[in-house]
Order: sequence, then C-alpha cells, then structure tokens
Amino acid sequence: MIRIMLVDDEHLIRAGLKSTIEKISAEYQIVAEAANGYEAKEKISFCQPDIVVLDIKMPGISGIELGEWIKKNYPEKYIVFLSGYAEFSFVQSAIRLGAVDYILKPTRKEQVETVLQKIREQIYKKQNREAYTDLLVCQNNQLYPKKDRLEEYGICIFEEILVVKNVTYRAVEYINRHYAQNISLIHLSENLFINQTYLSELFKKETHIPFAVYGTITRLEHARVLILNDPHLKVYEIAQMVGMEDSKYFSQVFKKYLGVKPSEYRAVFQTENNEK
Repeated sequence: MIRIMLVDDEHLIRAGLKSTIEKISAEYQIVAEAANGYEAKEKISFCQPDIVVLDIKMPGISGIELGEWIKKNYPEKYIVFLSGYAEFSFVQSAIRLGAVDYILKPTRKEQVETVLQKIREQIYKKQNREAYTDLLVCQNNQLYPKKDRLEEYGICIFEEILVVKNVTYRAVEYINRHYAQNISLIHLSENLFINQTYLSELFKKETHIPFAVYGTITRLEHARVLILNDPHLKVYEIAQMVGMEDSKYFSQVFKKYLGVKPSEYRAVFQTENNEK
C-alpha cells in the first residue's frame, strides 16, 4: 500500500485529486489532507505518508518552503508538486529542491497515474533492496545468505559460506524487482539470456536454495511486511499484491514457511504491540 498526503488550500482540488487517485488503483491510499503548510507539518509525522502531493502556491507557508522543510526533516518522503502553467519557474525551483515530479493543474488522470507509477516503482525497488539485504549479508564484497533469516523460513543450508555472484546475483535481483509478477524459470532465463536448465542448476548450486523456493520466500517476506504495516489489508489483497492470486494457496504456503496463517501472524503481532 502506497500512502499519500494531499496538501492544497483549495478543497475542490484536493477532492478531485483524491477521487482520481482512488480510481487509478486500490494500492494508493490517501492517509491525510491539509489545507495549508502549518496543518501539513502537524499531520505528516502522525500519518507517515510515502508521498506528499502539495500545491506550490499556498497562503502562509508556500509549497516550496514546505517542501524544503519536508526534505530536511523527512528526507525519505517523495514530493510531488501541483502547479499551474504560469508557475513553471516555481516548478524548476521545486525540481532543484529534490521533488520527484510535478502535476499540472487542472489535473489529468493520465499524468497523475504516470507520476505515481514512477514513484511506486522507486518505492518498491527500495523495499526490495531492503528485503534483499535482510536475507543476505555482504562480506569482502561478496553476498552470502543469512543463515538465521533463511532458517526462519524452514530452509536448511550448509554451515559453510555460500557465495552468490554473477549470474545468480542477477537472477536474485530480478526476482526481487518482479516478485509481484508471475515469474517462471523460462521467463527469467529468457530475460537473462541464459539456458533454463543451466540457470536452475547454477542457482541451486550457489545458494543451496531452489529457484522456486527463493521466489516463494521473497513473496512471503513482502507479504509479512504488508501484514505488519497495514492492518486493514485483507489476506486476498496481500496475496494479489505479492503475485499469488489464489488466497487459499497463499495462506497454505504462508503457514508452511512461517508456522501460522497470515491472520494468526497479524493477531500475534497486534497482541505483542498491545502488551508493550
């Protein structure tokens, strides 16, 4: 789920943009709205949006000033500016500030969708990289599977260090980027221009993890993050977001590797949080 905050002093603009974004994809969630910079500052820390869409020209704190404040205090946030044609000089300043993109007013669904899609890919690429790092450790410029993390999924590996390099590294990187898609060994081998049989044998030889199993644990890792980060997501929605259309099968696989069903995993996490 991509969390979005809208900042514009015109209610109709916010309402129209919210309606447009919600029609594009259920994956985008409007978590907060603000009519000015002061209100935005108060809400951003509480709502923790991934993306802040803000109008460049607002009374009080301008969009540029608010963007500078966000970049200083929340550098991980993605900023998209709303601008009229007559304000293009402001847009140039915004881009120099570090804004990801801008949307021209009056907004068009096609432009909004294009901008959000670009940011969505950046967010998921970053999440994939973090999940990948969580499963692997770097030593002497080589990547090794983390024994304890893999064993959490019931995967037994040899005690010696297993080097992941060259072809296998590219394969792992591809899986991490496209885990939400239906990735087959044939499809992967074609994208890497490598013989299918050779790729399968090499992948298992260097990681001691079959290709299919690695794809599964990658999906489960992302599913686990979604479960913990968004309590409102349904199991079938999470299954679809990680590339597993059959929610019953997803639940079976989840339980096989983590020992509990997705709903039970969420319940345990919520109980632990309530006890803190």
